[in-house]
Amino acid sequence: MSESDRLCVLLVDKMSIKPGLKYATDLDSVDGFSTVKKHDFKEDAPFATQALVFMARGIVKNWKQILGYHFTSSSEDYNFAELIHEAIDILHSCEIEVVSIVCDQGPTNQSLFRELNVTKDKPFFCHNSKKIFAMFDPPHLLKSVRNNLKNHGIFFEDKVASVKPRTCFANWSHSEKLYEMDSKTINKETHRSLGPKKMNVKLAAQVLSHSVAAALNLYVKATDIDSQASETSEFVYKMDKIFDSVNSRSLKHQKKEMCAVTENSGHVELWKKTIPWIEKWHIRSSKTGRKIYAACKNGWLITLNAFIGISEILLKKIKFILTSRFSQDSLENTFSTLRRRGGFRDNPDACEFRHTIQKVIISNFLKQSRGKNCQDDEAYSLIDFTCFNKKRIVRHYKL
Repeated sequence: MSESDRLCVLLVDKMSIKPGLKYATDLDSVDGFSTVKKHDFKEDAPFATQALVFMARGIVKNWKQILGYHFTSSSEDYNFAELIHEAIDILHSCEIEVVSIVCDQGPTNQSLFRELNVTKDKPFFCHNSKKIFAMFDPPHLLKSVRNNLKNHGIFFEDKVASVKPRTCFANWSHSEKLYEMDSKTINKETHRSLGPKKMNVKLAAQVLSHSVAAALNLYVKATDIDSQASETSEFVYKMDKIFDSVNSRSLKHQKKEMCAVTENSGHVELWKKTIPWIEKWHIRSSKTGRKIYAACKNGWLITLNAFIGISEILLKKIKFILTSRFSQDSLENTFSTLRRRGGFRDNPDACEFRHTIQKVIISNFLKQSRGKNCQDDEAYSLIDFTCFNKKRIVRHYKL
């Protein structure tokens, strides 16, 4: 592997597991206790309720590799930052260079960033004097923006050339009004995503999209929809551009923001222009009218500043950056595979998780050697198992 091929992102995420103990005959021990802290006696550890998984993801080459996992308890305090540094040490010992860590914006991860002294003005920490950037998963940030828009609405500033900035309000009711109309201006998937259903990341991207912004503008002009819907349209349009810019998957694309980041792509300029706009967001409770804290605002500021820093460093080494490589897609696809192989169980117990993740890793290697990829992200496994006896592996893991 070349030096640039070794550049990677460290992904960290948790999967819920069912608490309970089970004797593991292959290990001659009991599965189900937390493993994240050392205890004088294993029985002193609390029951595990989550699996904390670490994965490395290539930035230039499209590879991925699960490093390992810990069983943890939601009621247990542990040194998360120490685990991050240990994972980076493991990768560096293999001559894999970690550029950034990525996680969702759960409370534990927000505490991790505070422990690492990561802020919007300093979106990185140091590991052995080397700068490691830290950011939150952009798709989850987009989902959080959508939830705040739906629950409260978002105040923001809109500035037109030579005109003083004006305070605008993005209101979810305009999206609901659009849903109620029999519109042919948006596709069926987007129309469905505006409906009264539980929101996932994919649907959040459809709601905060260019097609919804365009439809809102059209209906302001053609119908009796609230004229302030144009303000909601402006907010949605800007969020669409922001998310596209951190979700690029190819060197060229018909949408400028969806192209890879290069020295002349305009991404860094867009992010620098967007940061002051996000800083002026404010959200008030729909019930009390009081100003409330929205974690996604700070999350976007940290993430965009991290992308700026990463781009300034990496574009001296490589020609372009695909920003979608800085998302948790690979790890979440692995979790989906784990649940699917477990019979669509959302939370297997610790023993089931351990056996299933082994099978997923090994079967992925075997499919890889046959020229196939089983993951939606199309990333291939970094470790090559073709030198091993396939029949013995299949027999041992009962694949």
